[in-house]
Amino acid sequence: MKWLLFVFSSIIAGVLNAAPYTDQTPGADIRTVLFYPADAQSAQVLDFPVLYLKGAKFLRMEFDELGNQYQNYNFRLIHCNRDWEQSILNDFEFVDGYNEFFIEQYELSLNTRTSYTHYTLDVPPVKVSGNYVLMVYRNQNQNDAVIFRRFVVYDNPVAIEFDLK
Repeated sequence: MKWLLFVFSSIIAGVLNAAPYTDQTPGADIRTVLFYPADAQSAQVLDFPVLYLKGAKFLRMEFDELGNQYQNYNFRLIHCNRDWEQSILNDFEFVDGYNEFFIEQYELSLNTRTSYTHYTLDVPPVKVSGNYVLMVYRNQNQNDAVIFRRFVVYDNPVAIEFDLK
């Protein structure tokens, strides 16, 4: 019984001490992180990363890594509560398929003083509205995270109609 009480209190303490996510770039050689909504025709690079759940737009992230070597990068989505702490939802409740994606679009710099690699990724659609964090990490190692960026997906389930007389 004491053991069960200890386990329960440890879980509660871990949940209460969870740190909220913030926009971070802990990777020392990562530069020029852009995160913005886009669609098939246009992209507004300076817009906030906010999406309508049933809309045609998607989120795009672009970043540069200094150096002349291509790195294997992955990303995953983290669903958060209102305080930007990880929610209790399982991955399959807000993402279709496995929640680990490869970054396959990259370009090596040409004729520049500083060598770099430019990476581009499109965030897959999610199933539920809420706060999210996009985490980018190297070599399928989530402990080697290089970028954290927050974004919001909203839904408008209630439509209000009115008639002016």
